[in-house]
Amino acid sequence: MKILKFSINLCVATALLASCAGGKYAKTEKVYKKQAKEFSKLYKQSPVTG
Repeated sequence: MKILKFSINLCVATALLASCAGGKYAKTEKVYKKQAKEFSKLYKQSPVTG
């Protein structure tokens, strides 16, 4: 029973550490966000039909 609890706690701790290790794609996401804003401005000027 102790081994099961330890294993579950270890899995939870590993998942938390992995989720906090973000920022790896921050630069790319910033570029994509900028591009999305530019595209939205274009589409507002002339909406796509069809």
